Amino acid sequence: MTQPGLRETKKQRTAAAIEAAAVSLVHAHGFDAVTVEQIAERADVTPRTFFNYFRNKDDAFLGVHREREPLPEVDLADYSGVDTLTVVIDVFQQKLRALDRDGDASIQSVNKKRHEVLAQHPELLQREFEKMTSLERDFTSFVSDVMRRQGHTEAEIARDSYTILAIMGAFFHQSFRAWGEDLGGEPLAVHFDRAVENTTRILRDRETA
Repeated sequence: MTQPGLRETKKQRTAAAIEAAAVSLVHAHGFDAVTVEQIAERADVTPRTFFNYFRNKDDAFLGVHREREPLPEVDLADYSGVDTLTVVIDVFQQKLRALDRDGDASIQSVNKKRHEVLAQHPELLQREFEKMTSLERDFTSFVSDVMRRQGHTEAEIARDSYTILAIMGAFFHQSFRAWGEDLGGEPLAVHFDRAVENTTRILRDRETA
């Protein structure tokens, strides 16, 4: 995957600064007490710049950018002979680990504060579910592209792609629910891995029953 240019890097830093400001203020003062103007001031940007990156303070707190990050690129040479579901699971496991940025203490601090607020306000966690539902729609073309490049026919893609999407959706919903209930603050990637393992175990037990 190509590295972002200077302009894109600046945009990412600005978005991260706004997100960190929103999470810090909400954590300190409560969601209802925080305004967009306060978030913009803390992030050292104008309210107009704020709205270039986020639709409202909900999105800033949750990190839902106006422009979605592109879906991961896949080099199928790394997955010779591997089924599509396994490819998709592995790609998104890598994506979630990258989002967690385990080596970045400042990101860890933001995620920890956001996690604590979400644990107290499940209605905000519902917005996380809505975000994932929206992202799931984008997965359709991603999964179809992977299957097409693997040599599947259009009939096979039409038959199997939505099943793969449904399975991935179940993984994500399990992950976010467990992440929201986990006061210990384990990364989302850990909960995703656990959801995959649990589902695999259930299916395996069903086959041997």
